[in-house]
Amino acid sequence: MVKMIITFCGIPACGKTTVAEKLVRKLNEFGASHKLLVSDKVSNRVYEKIFRFLRNNIDEVRYLIVDATFYKKKWRSEVQRIARENDEELSTVYLHCDLETSLRRNEQREKKEQVSEKVIRII
Repeated sequence: MVKMIITFCGIPACGKTTVAEKLVRKLNEFGASHKLLVSDKVSNRVYEKIFRFLRNNIDEVRYLIVDATFYKKKWRSEVQRIARENDEELSTVYLHCDLETSLRRNEQREKKEQVSEKVIRII
């Protein structure tokens, strides 16, 4: 059985979660085992949790899906390393949208789900 890590990368509110959730619905239709982790947080501590999630679940399901910004090269490289060490395929999907769209979508989120405008502009 082919196993795969799928990462969705891009600035906050660019549509990563929407696309990841569509993928999850399709995987459910086919009965494919999967786990999804979603985070727009951008701290090293959060990414350590993401890497731990990957390592802890690598043998549990067919598809591990991570929806996060991955804006630092070292974070993308670590996912590549985890995939390589575990003979997993890695598929990375980069989503793009203009800054104004991201800021508008972020503003439409519930307050607790919003990312600071500064973070969006930096990424």
